Amino acid sequence: VFGTAQLLQGQASGVQVTQTNSQPGASFSVRIRGTNSINFSSDPLYVVDGFAGADITALNPNDIASMDILKDASSTAIYGNRGANGVVIITTKSGSAGKKTLNAEVYTGFQQVGKKLDMMNATEFATYLNRVTAIVTPTAALPFTQSQIDALGEGTDWQEELFRVAPITSANLSLTGGSADTKYLVSANFFNQQGIIINSGYLRGTLRLNLTHNISEKIHFGINTQISFDKQNLANVNTTGGSTGGTLLDALRISPTVPVFDASGAYSFQNAPLGYTTVVGNPVAAANLNTDIMTNLRLFANAYADYDIIKGLKFKTSIGTDDKFTNEKIFRPNTTYLGAQSGGFAQIINPINYN
Repeated sequence: VFGTAQLLQGQASGVQVTQTNSQPGASFSVRIRGTNSINFSSDPLYVVDGFAGADITALNPNDIASMDILKDASSTAIYGNRGANGVVIITTKSGSAGKKTLNAEVYTGFQQVGKKLDMMNATEFATYLNRVTAIVTPTAALPFTQSQIDALGEGTDWQEELFRVAPITSANLSLTGGSADTKYLVSANFFNQQGIIINSGYLRGTLRLNLTHNISEKIHFGINTQISFDKQNLANVNTTGGSTGGTLLDALRISPTVPVFDASGAYSFQNAPLGYTTVVGNPVAAANLNTDIMTNLRLFANAYADYDIIKGLKFKTSIGTDDKFTNEKIFRPNTTYLGAQSGGFAQIINPINYN
């Protein structure tokens, strides 16, 4: 499981969970009561350990003890209009009295493209272009001479240059224990997913402490905390390509007769043969040089205290915070077609969210 939202798949009828795009670390769209708004979010309200409105993006799935979905009027009855899109109630694991328990889990694997599109190689493309030119405009000069075609060979497989076998690794470690009055859980998670497109990937680390303590027979205290850090290296994928410098689209558009690097060792681009091809940026250059790196530091803490007034009647109060500190650095050098549109582009974004 790459994210907590994926755990909702198949949990209840009518719940739709889709990933917004295939970037490593991309968010998930969850629809419990359908799409209720065009201009505003239709995502459900997430309640984590009693904290309403929590961000579950970096919540470690291995720390979850239970997930409950409220779909009907019960959602708004408890949480008001915040529950109009449904409510997901998440409870994380807690410690237990008795013997200490240490759990460890590690898995690793790889991801790759299931099937590349079958494209013409350089010799096939040049021969095809000559043949079409001779049919459509018999008096025009052919774009390639026979000696040029003989020297082309296989040319550049742009899909092969752009894709890679990408490793994925996850490691979890947790310690639980306690006494009759004090119970605790400490857990740590490391997740690293490289993207199948070069220079893309997602890294996440979380550390959690859950603690409960009986101050007396009637007074109880508890706190659930998590700190997490994630880093997302966004490949320059979701663009129109061509002179704007895309990756996937340009890898299918650019001629196999164009090498990745020119004779000087610089990234090449498509601008020939004149009159037969459009200008297309180098998709490998776009993936390697146009960078968009986003890091997030998240802090979550929710503390509560309750008092047993009489049997069956309890007073409980809680206070919590869910904060996110983001840093995103975008750089597009003027040596790529995307950056050349603005003479080079750099931007740093630092939003901070307190809840």
